[in-house]
Amino acid sequence: MRRVECIRGECAVDVEVFPAFNYAQDSHTTKIVDVKDSRNGECGQTVQFRSKSLSLQLCATIDCGEFSAAHCPELKWQKFTPSNTTLGEGIRTQVTLKEGQGVSFVLRDLEDDQEEHITTTSIDTVQKDTSKFWYSFINQSKYKGRWREVVNRSLMILKLLVYEPTGAIVAAPTFSLPEDFGGGRNWDYRFSWVGKAVRSAHSSRATNITALFRFATALSQSISSYVWASRKRLRPTCPSSPIVLSTHAIQRPELYL
Repeated sequence: MRRVECIRGECAVDVEVFPAFNYAQDSHTTKIVDVKDSRNGECGQTVQFRSKSLSLQLCATIDCGEFSAAHCPELKWQKFTPSNTTLGEGIRTQVTLKEGQGVSFVLRDLEDDQEEHITTTSIDTVQKDTSKFWYSFINQSKYKGRWREVVNRSLMILKLLVYEPTGAIVAAPTFSLPEDFGGGRNWDYRFSWVGKAVRSAHSSRATNITALFRFATALSQSISSYVWASRKRLRPTCPSSPIVLSTHAIQRPELYL
């Protein structure tokens, strides 16, 4: 979910969405669908992106602020095809926001029986629930020392990076980061780099953080369990520890795309 708000004055927002499924290896189709029964700020159009293995839906909502519906910005999607790809069409639009107005975009899995409407009210509810969760989470911290903000932020980031079913901690929630600018080795960091996972578990155990923050204890235990389980699973075929594992403790081959 992404939200754009105009704080002061007036601003024109250009939006382009072009998905590249399976690391730009799979083609896709793009379909703009009119919403028959739009509700409470819901955009009159949704967009469906379908590939052979995954389908996504893009929804948008518009918050008119203190303006009447007649002065609410209009959002209309248009298809376009970039000149440097043959994967499929993307979509784009431009919307002008005035002070106090906002627009939210939601990209989610597309299911055949999906009927839920994405409205301004539902977006506000999700945003409030998210804020409430993180405030509740961070309030568990008993650390009141000089580095309170650094400690709390670090533990929040660690929690965000943990894949809960296995305890794997990914290096970063992103991909296509080059070793050297302009170089050819662009790594996907959404994997568990074993060395980083071990150091994360060690650092949370070696400091007094585990005594001050209950989550850190569970974090270090889950990461340690993941590392040892992956080592046991791979030992028959891989005598030395691999550098990178998937979140399910599976060794993946390095691919050049």
